[in-house]
Amino acid sequence: MSDPAARIELAERVVVHGRESIGGSRPVARRRGGVGGSTSCTRPGNGRRSRPHHHEEASVPDVYALLLVDGIDDRETYRRYEEQFDVDSFTAHGGEIVIKSETPAPMEGDWPYQRVVLLRFPSQAQLDAWYGSPEYASVRELRLASARQRMAAFPALEWSEETRLMA
Repeated sequence: MSDPAARIELAERVVVHGRESIGGSRPVARRRGGVGGSTSCTRPGNGRRSRPHHHEEASVPDVYALLLVDGIDDRETYRRYEEQFDVDSFTAHGGEIVIKSETPAPMEGDWPYQRVVLLRFPSQAQLDAWYGSPEYASVRELRLASARQRMAAFPALEWSEETRLMA
């Protein structure tokens, strides 16, 4: 995707509870595929969407990558990173941007981060494949050279009675 306006529009999509909202429009149902991909399913009887679930034969939990940006030291290089970010490669690996915010509302403790990005992938293997891909490796260096940040991956919590009691 080489059109900067289309790249920005795609990057500004916000996925909330398995639904995608584009700009100010109403959320639309989104179906994800791939290894361990999830789909949004309708509950029998009430017609409402349930939370995404995994198929029995491929019970691989989603994986989230959290990027916390402490500060951007070289805005020009960071701008080049954003312009060159390969959205097609990212989505081909099953990636979704869940949160991209420069305006968090801290609720507890100090919050030194200027930007928070939360990415979701259908599996750790797909996250690793994207992160290590040649398409991302070239632009990742721009991000690393221009900003103070930290990034970590976390498996999604498989909800059960036991995890409910831990919450």
